[in-house]
Amino acid sequence: MRTALKHGPVDQTGRSSDSHSEGSGVQIPPGPPLLISLHQMHFSNSVTIQIHFTERVDKGAMIDILEKDVPYSFDEAVKRVQEAFEVEGFSVFLTKEIHKIFKEKMGIENYPKVAFVLGCSGPLAKMALDASMNMVLLMPCSVAVFERNGKISVAHLSIMKAGVELGLAPSDKMQPVIEETGKRVSKIWNRI
Repeated sequence: MRTALKHGPVDQTGRSSDSHSEGSGVQIPPGPPLLISLHQMHFSNSVTIQIHFTERVDKGAMIDILEKDVPYSFDEAVKRVQEAFEVEGFSVFLTKEIHKIFKEKMGIENYPKVAFVLGCSGPLAKMALDASMNMVLLMPCSVAVFERNGKISVAHLSIMKAGVELGLAPSDKMQPVIEETGKRVSKIWNRI
């Protein structure tokens, strides 16, 4: 494991002023290099850190994050995500374009296009809920579609693995769910 970040209270210069923070930090599993953008916000004597991992399919990580650029328009990418869910037996619950909400509710014009498509497979959802009712907190599955740097990207985070990592469900009970959803999501991903 590599230590990626250290955390703790900071002084006026942004340096750690907590001697106990030495050696503590976020652990990143070994594997392919990750592109990381890091944003820091200072509040009184502490630092809040948000990490955003991009452009990876990292099976070595504890939670799978899939992301890829696609050669389609934004609207076509959203449509392909919806169709991929449906072909693989998922119900599409909702598709929402967030940039339109920003325009309507906040008057923000020309925000990069951002949408999410929410889908659910009844049998997979039941498997997860049978393992732990707490898994409902992460449902349903989602795929994001967004504009970035002149390209259209799609992304997905494994909610089943996230549930285990967040302590919502025991790993042993979730393993069959993770395996089955992994197979199904791979098929969806390949159709996009």
